[in-house]
Amino acid sequence: MKKLSTEFNVTEFPFRLYDKNGNEIYHEDSTGFRSHTEYDINNNVTYYENSDGKWYRSEYDSSGKLTYHEDSTGYWYRREYDSDNNKTYYENSNKYWERSEYDSDGNKTYHENSDGYWYRKKYDSNSNKTYHENSDGKWYRLEYDSDGNVTYYKNSKGKIRGTKKQECPDTVVINGTVYTKK
Repeated sequence: MKKLSTEFNVTEFPFRLYDKNGNEIYHEDSTGFRSHTEYDINNNVTYYENSDGKWYRSEYDSSGKLTYHEDSTGYWYRREYDSDNNKTYYENSNKYWERSEYDSDGNKTYHENSDGYWYRKKYDSNSNKTYHENSDGKWYRLEYDSDGNVTYYKNSKGKIRGTKKQECPDTVVINGTVYTKK
């Protein structure tokens, strides 16, 4: 990386320099604080440093999505994307990671992380979520009408809910008591 000269005859603060795209590349204020920034051809910040010794650098893919970042504290993270620009992988210097999968409509169908947590989802042809389960043993199932309204819900605790659009049964038994529709 090229260092920007800090030898200026500055009389007015704050003093700023810009590149041809209008991005600030140098800054100095009246306290003596200085910084400089570098950019890629898409105007994404690729490097920053200041007179306090802080710095970071970043990398981007061809579509401009951030793929790598590291800073002066030693912290870093990395991201990967699929061809539809969905984030499929993330990891960082704290040894944390997560991975995701998507269906052809871009719905996230699976996610897991380094803490051992995961979830799986299913969708209908209208991208309505029809099933969700996770590593905690919880799940739920959903059904929809043609307008996309939830008409049925059941979960791992046995709770079942319908909506007002469903017809009420003529007879219901609750705790051994029979109730009849009038």
